Amino acid sequence: MEAYKTEWYGSKAKVLRRFRNMQVIDYGCRGKGIITDIRLFPGIQLSLQDMETESVFPAQTFSDDIVSINYCVDGRQESEFRDHTVAYLLQHHLSVIGTKFLPVSFSFPLRKYRGISLVLEQGAMDAETFKILNTFGVDIGQIEEHLHLEEKWFISHPMKGLDHLFREILQATSFDGSRFELHRLRLKVIELLQYISQMDAVMDEEHIYFSMEQIRKTKQIAEEMLNDPENRLTLEEYAKKYEISVSVFHKIFNQIYGDTPHVYRKKYKMNLACMYLREGGRKISDIALELGYSNPSKFSKAFYSVYGVLPKQYQKENRNGLFLEV
Repeated sequence: MEAYKTEWYGSKAKVLRRFRNMQVIDYGCRGKGIITDIRLFPGIQLSLQDMETESVFPAQTFSDDIVSINYCVDGRQESEFRDHTVAYLLQHHLSVIGTKFLPVSFSFPLRKYRGISLVLEQGAMDAETFKILNTFGVDIGQIEEHLHLEEKWFISHPMKGLDHLFREILQATSFDGSRFELHRLRLKVIELLQYISQMDAVMDEEHIYFSMEQIRKTKQIAEEMLNDPENRLTLEEYAKKYEISVSVFHKIFNQIYGDTPHVYRKKYKMNLACMYLREGGRKISDIALELGYSNPSKFSKAFYSVYGVLPKQYQKENRNGLFLEV
């Protein structure tokens, strides 16, 4: 496979492994940023992203004839645009975008993201590639027209057919590049393009944009909530403090974190509880009190609702090495 395009990934990226038709790239960010690129046909590239980072990535340079099909397997991606609005690609959602509407930066608010992108670079396609696409009734120009990519992003809500196709793609490859079945991937990607060719603008989910200021306030409230285990302020009081409406806060919070504030805070507390229980040397009642539960039975009930075991059982079995991940 030819050398990767540095303008797509930035100067800090480097190739970790390269094989015929496939290369694994380290983005060079803080934490983990691994990209596995598979060249299926000239001008058609499959990219798998495995990210665990708080970094914000500036958009790179692309030619003006690219169509990108993106699917979020896990986590979510936050994209900021030139007008300082922000949008999110949620888990199991699909976006189709053209070069004209690329964000100026993107990041991952949950710090973890796994996604699949199919990049169609029409200027790099040869006659054989166009012939294959035409044989299966795939017209990229028609896709751009039907989905109005000249005007906006196309966002599709979760659909069984799409989920099934991407599961099959993942069965033929892996995020770390340790395996890939080239011929099977080619067939599945052609099938995916046929599926997308049948979509139209009517299937476009309403794409919600928020201002950067609203995002900043919501994230500040979330941080304060996590640092306040005793829940001394209500959501209404937080909203008043940061001058944001409660309804807007709920909408943005769900877009960023994928949970209600109550569930998000509970999961965060239970993650801390797991760490304290693994460390040992502390009473469960003391852990409960530190996390804002004056009643240990309420703490046990909350822990069980998240992990399916009681804290005492988790602590005992974890000490025996039975719980490696939770």
